Amino acid sequence: MPTITNIIPNVNNSLFYWLNTITYTKNSITGKISSHFPGINILLGFPSALEALKLPSISLVENSILPQSNEVFGEYRKMITFPFTIWGFAGSKDDDGKNKYERDTLKNDLRFLLEKTYFINIYDFPESLEPDFNTVSTDVEIMNIKTYNIPITGTNKVDRYRFAVDFDLLYYWNIDLT
Repeated sequence: MPTITNIIPNVNNSLFYWLNTITYTKNSITGKISSHFPGINILLGFPSALEALKLPSISLVENSILPQSNEVFGEYRKMITFPFTIWGFAGSKDDDGKNKYERDTLKNDLRFLLEKTYFINIYDFPESLEPDFNTVSTDVEIMNIKTYNIPITGTNKVDRYRFAVDFDLLYYWNIDLT
């Protein structure tokens, strides 16, 4: 039976794996995020030193967890909501307009990928960031997607072309009460 202590790392790692492997077609070119944004850095967790961050970059950050449950006709359905933010950092171009375009395009692509994905498989990750494909414990539903630009806070490119994509992952499992 899943517990909160073994679900959290698997959800984080599965979503990180999904971000690195999901493919989509844009301008008649099919590829991963790294194909559409050459040189992009995809991170798990918020970067520790923004001034040293390679641009463009996105970082997947899990926010606080909201456990919920409800009882329905003899079954107990457990649900955990995992709120996430994908922080985006554009600014790899030499021109202000091109950097804003990079920021907005990356933000919109991430929103599109989250909206078109109905579920993400949750795998076990034994000792590495490589999933054990034989251990799909469940899948999660994506909900409540919001995107926004972050106000400029400094003069560095990393401070000027930031954005965030907030969303929730809903993780369900049933417990038989009979």
